[in-house]
Formats: sequence, C-alpha cells, structure tokens
Amino acid sequence: MNKHATKSYNQYFDGYSEREVVTSDGKVKIERFYTGAYYREDVSDDIWKRRKWAVGGLYAMALLLYFACGTVNCEANSCWYVILFSGITLAAVIFTTMNVWTKLTAQRDMIARVFRSTSEQYQKRVRFTSVTMLLTAGAVLVNMVLDRSAWQMKAILCLAGYAFSGLTMLRLSQLEEQNQYRQIKNEIKLKDLDEFVEITY
Repeated sequence: MNKHATKSYNQYFDGYSEREVVTSDGKVKIERFYTGAYYREDVSDDIWKRRKWAVGGLYAMALLLYFACGTVNCEANSCWYVILFSGITLAAVIFTTMNVWTKLTAQRDMIARVFRSTSEQYQKRVRFTSVTMLLTAGAVLVNMVLDRSAWQMKAILCLAGYAFSGLTMLRLSQLEEQNQYRQIKNEIKLKDLDEFVEITY
C-alpha cells in the first residue's frame, strides 16, 4: 500500500490495516484501523494495577538515589571514568524513562507497538541501565582503591547508592522477564476488506 514504507514505519504501525482513500478535494490520504491482536498481561486487574505502582515506585526510587549520589561532593564523582559512566547512564535513563512511562500509562489491552515498548524493549533498556549504574559503582570502587585519599564516608555512601540503584533496576528487568502475556482477538470488522493491506513487522 505505502510504497515508501520503511522498517520503522512497519514497526510503528504493526497490526494496522491501511488503505488509500480519495478525499472530496481530490487528495489521497491513508486510512488505518488496528486489526491485529491485543496483548494483555495474564494477571487479574488488581494485580496488574499493583504491578504498575511497583514499577513506578521502584524506578523512581532508583533514579532519585542514583542522581542524589551524583550530586555528592566527593573526589570519586570528579574522576573522569566515573563521570564517563554517569554520562552513559544519563543517556540510558532518557530512553528507559520513555518505556517506563509507556508501561505506566498503557491500557489493559495493548496494541503491538505498545506491547513491544512495555515488554521486550522495556526489559532490555532497564537491564542496560542497571549495567551502567553498576559500572558507575565499580568505577567509584576503582577510584577508591587507586587513591587512598578518596576513602571518605561520602564516597562509600555513593558507592552503596550507585550499586543499590543498579540492583533495583536489575530486579525490575527480572520481574518483567517473569511476566506472562496472552493475545486477545481483535473483533473489528472492516467493510471492503479487500481494499486494505495489513502491516506486519
């Protein structure tokens, strides 16, 4: 249908059926309807809601603790390799937060694009963020080993805070890995079905 469709286009509109229609002013536009399966977390509504609160709370706690440690005035936080891993973590957090937000605001029954964002992509990005946080903690430890003058209570607290944040993120990734989803049949019925092309990714 769309001659200029790309991989990202198909990914974004996965599960939709589309056709070209001519408007009253002679212009051609694309008309789309979601016809693919919906995805639902295979738990009760009450547990589903509680899991959302748990994800939001744990994620917020991990970020607040991590960035609070980053503002502590200690020698380790001025070390170039600690700063490097902190910068990588910041970039990871920006992308991960988008997935977390999508997960927290998603409807009970999710279209394919939202499902991927809140499950597989979410899990990978949370895990990557956990690794960068733990590497930051490791960099602080290396700095303390190499420079004995860096052994301060502030640095020890930063080390613990970075590590705890990373472990919290890792736990979020593990919890998502344990989640089970099931497909819900889409009951939509399109008129002139032969005019539509289904988009798959």
